[in-house]
Amino acid sequence: DLLPSKYFEVDFPMIVTRKLHSIKCKPPLSSPILELHSEDTLQMDGHILDSKRYAVIGADLRDLSELEEKLKKCNMNTQLPTLLIAECVLVYMTPEQSANLLKWAANSFERAMFINYEQVNMGDRFGQIMIENLRRRQCDLAGVETCKSLESQDRIT
Repeated sequence: DLLPSKYFEVDFPMIVTRKLHSIKCKPPLSSPILELHSEDTLQMDGHILDSKRYAVIGADLRDLSELEEKLKKCNMNTQLPTLLIAECVLVYMTPEQSANLLKWAANSFERAMFINYEQVNMGDRFGQIMIENLRRRQCDLAGVETCKSLESQDRIT
């Protein structure tokens, strides 16, 4: 069976709370989940939805002990082959925090692959406008220097 045994999605607790609220309030989102699970196989609280095949977890990737605790609570099996995908995530973390996350993943999973999809060329006009817009909303890109160019990203790996 080549299908994943379980999908795990991790985002900030505030984002997960909004996602779970949308799932609860919108029948097109909640019906498929409720139809597939009995009450004993589905757990949903403020920051976690956990079912047999899918989990949404509210956690900060910079707090690895909290992340690990929540993944274990949702029955993450570190013995299974695991695909970790980060989509526009690491740019929000310092290079040291990103390195710690990658080390944690490498040490935690027996067999894993990590795919990172990240911004690049943040020094061009589009990147500068994006950075300015995010700063106006008090959103700091702590890893932006690493994403200045392909060469700067290569130096980190």
